[in-house]
Amino acid sequence: MKRTQLFYFKAAYFASFILGASSVYAAAADGTPPDAGSVLKEIERNQEKKQLDLPKTEDFGVKPKKDKAGPKVKIKSFEFKGNDNVTTEELEGLIRKYVGQELFTDDIQELTTILNAYYRSKGWLSDITLPNQDVTDGVIRFNIVEAKFGGVSMVLGEQEASFYVNPNIVKGIIDGHLGADKALNLKQLDRALLITNDLPGVAVKGVLQAGKKPGETDVAITIKNKPRFNAVLSSDNYGAKSTGRARALFDVTYGSPFKLGDKVNFSLLKSEGVDYGRIAYNAPVGNNGLTVGVNGSFLQYEVVSRELNSLQSRGFSKSVGLEGRYPLLRTKQTNLYATSNLDHKNFKNKSTEPTVKYDVNTFALGFVGDHFDQWILNGAQNNASLQLVRGNNLKNTTAHMVILQN
Repeated sequence: MKRTQLFYFKAAYFASFILGASSVYAAAADGTPPDAGSVLKEIERNQEKKQLDLPKTEDFGVKPKKDKAGPKVKIKSFEFKGNDNVTTEELEGLIRKYVGQELFTDDIQELTTILNAYYRSKGWLSDITLPNQDVTDGVIRFNIVEAKFGGVSMVLGEQEASFYVNPNIVKGIIDGHLGADKALNLKQLDRALLITNDLPGVAVKGVLQAGKKPGETDVAITIKNKPRFNAVLSSDNYGAKSTGRARALFDVTYGSPFKLGDKVNFSLLKSEGVDYGRIAYNAPVGNNGLTVGVNGSFLQYEVVSRELNSLQSRGFSKSVGLEGRYPLLRTKQTNLYATSNLDHKNFKNKSTEPTVKYDVNTFALGFVGDHFDQWILNGAQNNASLQLVRGNNLKNTTAHMVILQN
């Protein structure tokens, strides 16, 4: 049975690492000598998906029910005033079944809870009330105040300079998702809070509070620093037989070095026949969750298995690349990201045969998704990815590849 040992240094808030100890890195077959391209490809596929801690947002609840009392009213119809984000037809459909029934006045009051809950399910915050009215004609009138976003108020207990991430970046993300003088959309607020919590080195919480103007609601943001240094050392025996089963892996990430929500990552992999290193820098661009980055890697390998030792296979590769990632869907349970990569790779393979050198340019577009469910035990994370790759070497031989994982 294969064994894995993990030695954790200082764990960060998200406690994850790129080069996973549970991944399999091997040549296509032990009887076939690898080259620099195949060794690099397997290492790149070994990047482990991160488990996300999901920040909680405000629970807006419903009003408690009151005891029924008072005279009954026979309902003939309903009228709504102030509904801009939800149609009258939608609201009527929710409570149409009560037309023709006799309801206590307290029952009528509880209809506002039903309507407010529907607004909330659509992502809108509302205050629906029953104005003073004569209900003897059976017509029930509702006043609807749809909350507008008033602005972001920052609750900072420390000096701005002491935060790992500039608070203005957090504020910009919230403002960018909600927009001034627009109806307050709770789903957009959830997305904004999740994206701010994706920034390394910062933990963000948001609560709603009354705005300065009637009908406005502000978002009060609290920011706290969280560990931004994450280093992991691991060992396993998942390596290829041709380059050495035993492997040591070291991964370190430093979050927000420039207080931008950016990060620097450095990874090393060592086996008997492989030396691999990669460095990457990523930073957010704009307020909608887009991140872009640049990376570079170096690989040197040598075949060490007795069966293939006579071939004296060895070589190296170098690569530089650009990468991008955008959250098409960002919620507590389900996420979908669009990814892109542009890479230039240089390979050199030596053996008893003539030395082979070649360069490869690749462009990849893909989608990465995950979904959290509660079906088994305390829940599970389901992952899937799709990637389309186009590349060519110096001879302009074009290759297409589709990669599907789940």
